[in-house]
Amino acid sequence: MSKETSPLLDQEQPQQLQQQEPGPDRQQQHPESLQQQQHLQENSRGPSPAAAAETANVEQRQQQQPGQQQHDSPVDEASPESNAVAGGGGDECDGGDDHQRRSKRARKRVMYADEAMEELKAQAREHKKSDREALLTKYYPPKELNYSKAEEDAVHEWIDDVFLPAVNAAGNQGWDMVRVATDIKEKAEAQGHKINAAAADAILNQFNSSGYPWFRLHPKGRGVIVTRSEGVAPFTFVEEYLGEVHTGWRWFEIQDAIKKITQMDLPDFYNIALERPKDDPDGYDILFVDAAFMGSFASRMSHSCTPNCQAVVVSSGGRLTVALYTIRHVAAGEELTFDYSCVTESEDEFKQAYCMCSTRHCRGSFLYYTGSKAYMQVLEEKHTFLDRQALLLRCCTEPLSDADKARLEAAGLRGSVLGRPDIECNPETPDWLKKWAALTLQFVDLERQLLPGELQALPPPLTQAPADSVAAAVGVELNRLQNICISLDKAKHCLNQPGQCRDPPLALLTDEEVAEYLWNGDRSVARRAVKAAAAQILEQEVGRGACCWWELGMPHQAHAWWVSLPIWSWVSVRLKHKDF
Repeated sequence: MSKETSPLLDQEQPQQLQQQEPGPDRQQQHPESLQQQQHLQENSRGPSPAAAAETANVEQRQQQQPGQQQHDSPVDEASPESNAVAGGGGDECDGGDDHQRRSKRARKRVMYADEAMEELKAQAREHKKSDREALLTKYYPPKELNYSKAEEDAVHEWIDDVFLPAVNAAGNQGWDMVRVATDIKEKAEAQGHKINAAAADAILNQFNSSGYPWFRLHPKGRGVIVTRSEGVAPFTFVEEYLGEVHTGWRWFEIQDAIKKITQMDLPDFYNIALERPKDDPDGYDILFVDAAFMGSFASRMSHSCTPNCQAVVVSSGGRLTVALYTIRHVAAGEELTFDYSCVTESEDEFKQAYCMCSTRHCRGSFLYYTGSKAYMQVLEEKHTFLDRQALLLRCCTEPLSDADKARLEAAGLRGSVLGRPDIECNPETPDWLKKWAALTLQFVDLERQLLPGELQALPPPLTQAPADSVAAAVGVELNRLQNICISLDKAKHCLNQPGQCRDPPLALLTDEEVAEYLWNGDRSVARRAVKAAAAQILEQEVGRGACCWWELGMPHQAHAWWVSLPIWSWVSVRLKHKDF
């Protein structure tokens, strides 16, 4: 039997329990617990006050009518139902009506019992809530934490450098914070590290005061860890990021094939972008290094939003490569991490790229999302579909100017991405394609100037500070530059195919060519439209006229010839005079 139903079924039981004194075999209860129990018992001894008052009124009315049968449940005589149930005398009180009255009284008793039960449950919930708040206030009194910025930074640094590595090193037991803190304390005491021992002891004291480890962690595991006892010094070379190198068009061809076969929006991210520096003689370009099937241990290093390593492009012996260097001292047993700094325009891909580094500055994802509406405002206003078509027409009809060449040079787009006439495998791109890149770069420059203002004008909480908005605009600019290079590489791959036309895809028509195409030509739009319409009209008129003349007994051929004559006459006259 539940604790909520017992007071209603036996209302005298709480009073008897209060009168009993604790004996030798009865456990002495805490005074606070007895006080809370008495408070609950006093509020659970009977029905609600409203129900009790209604019962008293009914009993008083029944005493005024001695000949009337006493009822167990209160009945409202003012309602039509009460007149039928509790009314005195008449034929309605004879025979089967008596059973009907008893059934209605029983239903009313159940109804009042349910109401009393719900009120008792509500009272019990309120008492539990107040008791819980009292316990929280007793064991966790509110206090102001006046920590300095240096102290707060020191705590976060200890969590990132000591506690989180210990959690991940514990494996499947890393979720237990008490176990992890105990291990840290034992090792710190053995090594004489007072700071780590004191910090771990503070965590254990907090758990002891709460009485139960309410919080648990989800360890992510470990990738590459430092095994040197002295650790790794800052600015130390770790490893090259090796793998298969792909051009832009080939890389996206592989990714599209993987997504089509696996039906996955997020392939394995064992790859990194190799960006040629802008100051290279051949200029900026982008390649993709795929380490999924061949590579070094650098591709197995985990991501962290607060990394201890950084990937940089270096030149060694005339060869560009991605190298990983430490940016601070990494202690023994600590995991080597670097920021992947990947960018995506897919919202689904961004949502699936969870980050579990758990550091202080964790972004929640190892991808940067540039497809947000906040970053598309200038694009949607200044670079619409019509603007892009106009830009394509300009690059096909206007010559490549000196200003366009200067814009390409400023962006670092030179022989690597635009091609060179002396290299057979990478021939020079046509001028119209260079013009397209230059005009697109013109919009990119405009977007970098306007985007910070748009980000600062967003409503809270999307508003960005001036420094953050400028940094975001620079990030979007770099992403646009990468997309331009990838688009150029795809276009070059198509243009360099054997027998492929390299002329501009669009050309302006003269007035005579426009008239020939729209009106005067044998295959003009107007002639084809009239012929198609005439065929449809003829079919409809023939069908409607055949039914009419068939009902009059006339031959079908006569009507078809008669009704089709004016249609063909009109078409032939119009075609002769070419008035359309």
